[in-house]
This record gives sequence, structure tokens and C-alpha cells, in this order.
Amino acid sequence: SGPGLVGYVVPKNTNPQYGTPPEGVFQADNNNSIDGHPPYTNFGPRVGFAWQPTGKGNMVVRGGFGMFYDRIQAYYFVRAYQESPPYAVSLSYGPFNSYTFENPFPDRPTGSYPSRWSSLACDPDGTNCSGFGSDLSTLFLNPKVETPLTYQYNVSIQYELFRNWVLDVAYVSSHGTRLMNAYRNINLARLATPENPINGQTANTTGNLGLRVPHIGYAATGLQGTYFDGRSSYHSLQATVRKAFSYGLSMQASYTFSKNLTTLGGGDSSNSNDPLDLDQQWGPSGWNRPHRFILNYQYDLPFGTHTGAKGKLLNGWSVSGITTIQNGAPLTITDSSAGSIFGAGGGRAQMCPGATHDSIPTSGSIYDRLGGASGGSGYLNAGAFCAPPTGGIYGDGTGWGNSGIGIVSGPGQHNWDISIIKTTQIREGHSFQFRTEFYNAFNHTQFAGPDTGRSNATFGQITATSVGPRIIQFGLKYLF
Repeated sequence: SGPGLVGYVVPKNTNPQYGTPPEGVFQADNNNSIDGHPPYTNFGPRVGFAWQPTGKGNMVVRGGFGMFYDRIQAYYFVRAYQESPPYAVSLSYGPFNSYTFENPFPDRPTGSYPSRWSSLACDPDGTNCSGFGSDLSTLFLNPKVETPLTYQYNVSIQYELFRNWVLDVAYVSSHGTRLMNAYRNINLARLATPENPINGQTANTTGNLGLRVPHIGYAATGLQGTYFDGRSSYHSLQATVRKAFSYGLSMQASYTFSKNLTTLGGGDSSNSNDPLDLDQQWGPSGWNRPHRFILNYQYDLPFGTHTGAKGKLLNGWSVSGITTIQNGAPLTITDSSAGSIFGAGGGRAQMCPGATHDSIPTSGSIYDRLGGASGGSGYLNAGAFCAPPTGGIYGDGTGWGNSGIGIVSGPGQHNWDISIIKTTQIREGHSFQFRTEFYNAFNHTQFAGPDTGRSNATFGQITATSVGPRIIQFGLKYLF
């Protein structure tokens, strides 16, 4: 445990041949990588009920509640320990250092980890800065590891409308807590004031970033930890109509009206604007689709029953398919120039005075709104967003934008996948099945989301599709 370990935490069973850890190295009171051990008392009860309120047996009321614990992904453990000091050291290869392709694995003394240091000095107002720092970057795992937990509950009514037709209407909800929050930036620079100076700095400039970060010697985005403080909330109304197979037809149509909110709307981490303020990260999840309709069906075509050559030609025809109609995914508008006074390198965009969420999408058909080489106004109104806040406490940098998470929806989806099937009976227990399958059967162009980066030249433009063009494939199967 040489000087390179200063600032790190080592386990209690650190090899004694290296001696007592020097000052500045914290030695844990256990041999584990986490505080304590995985919980042994996770209790996940589940309860449900079914009730027939009428004597006819054509209606059933069901409900249930359950607590479900999630498995913690080992991927984040591996990256935090196998790829980061003091457990591992990243080597840079090239002509200007000792790690070359001719000598790719030079000996490196045990304990020779990157040192954390800074010689940066600035006047109190953040000017006349000189010196540098190590600007280290590493991943880590919060020692307080918790098990993600989701509470799920639902109540539904199932009713037989008439013979072979059943209607289900349900309220389905869930609440997630202690969710994994991966690669969360914890070292972004803080704002200094004369009343609350930081390391002698009373003002904020991009030059004194290295003195305003909580952990000097690390880059502003150089400490990314995996925590267990994410949360989510889901509420939905779900309705389904099912027709059991009769008269050659079976089908199911389902509609979901839902809202899913989370502090992890940007993916697996809460790094949108201030990572330490989870409340302002609360918004629609990336996969939230408020309205979703699914129809699936199979219909044996009524060509009658025939014998001989006519039967071989007309018997056994059916059509089946899946139709999907849904809203687009929520979009978060970003600006790469926002948050520079914090060292973030980007944040959410700033809405102009007087702009509202209704003024963000442009009007017209989706084809009129593509923008770019396709012409049109673009899907998003660039005039609804302005440059991020500057001046005052933000010095020569920029602050966070004030727009929220998922404030506008992308293009929706309307897709038909259809199969036409011909089954020809050879003899008992033997048949040929010929299938023709149409993906995106009506060749309806369905667009991906637009460019949501305000600083980009293609902001608001749609340049890709979310579903491929019509694909037709044939298949032949022998069943016996």
C-alpha cells in the first residue's frame, strides 16, 4: 500500500507484507467490498383473491399484491472493481509512453496506482489560475448495497359479454424503490459564493473548476458511482376483449392507458442536469407509451369444405396477424453547451421566455415535419429553446437548462404484420404448411425520434425510421 493508495479504501485483510496503510488510506473494518453482507431478511409476501359477485358465474373480480426483489446486476460490480483503481490500472498505449505494442505488459510495481494531486491555484474570484491536477477518472460501487424492491398491485373485473366473448378491465400499478442508479456523477463542481467559499474560491469560472469539485484531483465527471437510490411509479388502465375460437375466428384486442415515471428517465443513471438532485430527474421513463393498442387474430377463411383436387386447392386457408398502434416515446431536449460551469459537458435545454410544452412540437403531418433534406419545418420548434443561462453566479460558464424530462413525445407507431397460411392435408397425421408473411404489410413508413440536441445543426430533424420497409418471406413446413 504505497503512496499511490492515498485516498482509497482498502479491506481489512490487506496483505500485511505491504505494512500498515499510510496516512490518508482508509482501512475498512471487514474484508468485503460492501458494508456488511447481502440482506438475509428480504421478505416478499404475495397475496391475491378471486370473487364471483353473481350466481351466474359470468363475472369474476380478482386482485393481488406482491413485493418483488430484483437481482443486482454483476456487470456494475465488475466494472467498479475490475476496471478501476486500486484493483486495476488503465494503461495508455502509444509512442509517447512505455506501454507499446512491442512491450504491451510492462512490469508495474504493486501499489503503483495513479496518484491524486493538484497544484491548481486561482485568485479568490476564480481568475489568474495556474497549475494542473491529476484529473483522475474512475468507477466505483457505493459500499451501501441494497436490494431493489418493487411493490406491485392490481384489481380486475372479468365479464363474459356473451358466448365466447370475454371482457377484462384492470387497474395495474407498481412502485419501485432502491433501484440501481449506475454511473452517477458525484464530483461535478459546486457553486461558490462570498458567503459560502469553496477552497478559498468565492466566485465561479471554468478555470477554477478543479478547486470547486468535492474531490480534488478527480475530473468533474471522473467519479461515477453505482448507487441504489432510484425510484419509479407506474399506473395503468388495461382493457382486453378476447374471443375464443369459434366459427373459424379467434382474436384478442387490448388497450393500455398508462403513465410510468422514474428518476432514471435517461436510462440506468440520473445524470440529467444535477445528478445529486433526484427530484428534478423525475419524469417519464424512456419506454413510456401512454396509449398502446394491440390486436392479434387468426381467421380460417370460409371457403367451405371440398374434396378431391378442389379440396386441395381451397381447403386449409387462414390469415393471422398482429396490429400495433401506440404513441411515440418521450423526448428529453438536451444542450451540449449547458452546465459548463459545473464541468458537466451538457445538460437539458433552456426554454425561451413564454415558451410552453405545447409550443415545442411543430404542426402538420409527420411528412411535413421531417426537416433536413426532406424539407419541412422539422419535428421540433427550435424557437422554443434559447441558450442556457449565463452571467452572474455562472461566471464565464453556463448553468443548467430549465426544461424537464420527457416533455414531448416522438412519432407514434402504426404497424401491421400479417401471415397467410395454406395447410394441405396429405393423409392422416401428415400435412404441408405454406406460409407467406408480411412484416409492415402496408409498407407504412414509421419514423424514429428526431435529433433532440439543441446545439446540433440537425436539431428537430427526423433522419431515420423505427420500422423497416415491407418484408415478405415464404416458408414451407412438413408436419408429421
